[in-house]
Amino acid sequence: MTRPSTLPFEEHYVAAVHGLQDGLDALLRSVGADPGQPQEVARQLGLHRNLTWKVSRLVRAEDPFSIYPQIPGESGMRILLEALAKARADGAAIDRVKAAVLEFERMLEIHAGDRTSLELMLDSMASDTTTEPLETSRKLAFRGNSGILGIQAKVRLRTMILAPSRKDESLTDVAQITGLLGLRRLRADAAMPLFERMYYKDDGSPMPQHLQMNLEDPPADDPQSLLMPTYCTSPMPPIRTTETERSVLYELGAGPVGNRGTSNLVFGHASLAVAPRFAREPGEHCECGTDIHAPVEHLLVDVLIHRDLVSDPKFDVQVLRGDVHAYVGGRSSPLPCPETLRDLGHRRLRLATPHFPEYPDLVIRAMRTLGRTKDEFQGVRFEMTYPPTPSFVLLRYPLPTAP
Repeated sequence: MTRPSTLPFEEHYVAAVHGLQDGLDALLRSVGADPGQPQEVARQLGLHRNLTWKVSRLVRAEDPFSIYPQIPGESGMRILLEALAKARADGAAIDRVKAAVLEFERMLEIHAGDRTSLELMLDSMASDTTTEPLETSRKLAFRGNSGILGIQAKVRLRTMILAPSRKDESLTDVAQITGLLGLRRLRADAAMPLFERMYYKDDGSPMPQHLQMNLEDPPADDPQSLLMPTYCTSPMPPIRTTETERSVLYELGAGPVGNRGTSNLVFGHASLAVAPRFAREPGEHCECGTDIHAPVEHLLVDVLIHRDLVSDPKFDVQVLRGDVHAYVGGRSSPLPCPETLRDLGHRRLRLATPHFPEYPDLVIRAMRTLGRTKDEFQGVRFEMTYPPTPSFVLLRYPLPTAP
């Protein structure tokens, strides 16, 4: 029976890793092997260099929570100790490493039970600058959700462009772009929500139709479509709509699976004089959000703000459980979000992205619909690999007070 531990998991794990690091460092140096020279250690001890590279990274790691994948398994550790014994390593140093291995296994059994569970526990604790916390878990979720839902995409694109309204100086014009790039079904009958067009303002009042504009001429056979054909693949997959008094929901219909059915879908529209420009009460924010309905490999969200709206907006970002309706209803809760916002510039926007070469042209077209040019805007960008599904990503900044 494993002896219980009075230490909490984090403290016990760190102590066990430090024991391995100190023991292996002393053991290697007892035979004149430098842990910082893994190729030379491999030659000296007759070991495969993959094993000595792992040991080198383990011994030199500063963040114990990110080094777990480099800890050799039972067979690797046995091979290493046998090679060191043949090299006449200090017997006490070998015993010290064996004891450290036993303590690490005891820690694992007490707190996790198996290595897979331990890896998931550690995933949210990594703090090394080269390791993104929860990326492993999010990647596993992406793979699992892709199979369950039968659909996936390379990129989820969301752009919000805000400018002062020329119709009412107290309000804001908003252009919105939504895209799914590299979208493909893994099951023929797989369907999913793509985009929801709202017909009401922030205060809940209906939005007049004349205040809404397409960013590109819609297809002749579908005048209500928000699709931007210039930026979509052809032929486009079947899309069905469900209309209510307050919105229209666009959903992807059934179609071919795999690469034959891969498509890019980009929607865009502008709403004029739709949102308040100034705070109506203390603490009010401008909120720009996007739903994650389908498993995607990469999320890109840009918020581009006309400099006359606010000179230096102070953004914060949250990733929330559920969708926009859960957020509005107060039923969402925050998920871990280690990523940070990137400044796109205050005088010259840097819009290019390797995920979508046509993106700068698309944004300039949207700005032109608002009667604006690129040089009038500043912006921020949020990117995330394997965003959780479902989730709601929210970027916001405090609204200024009226002059």
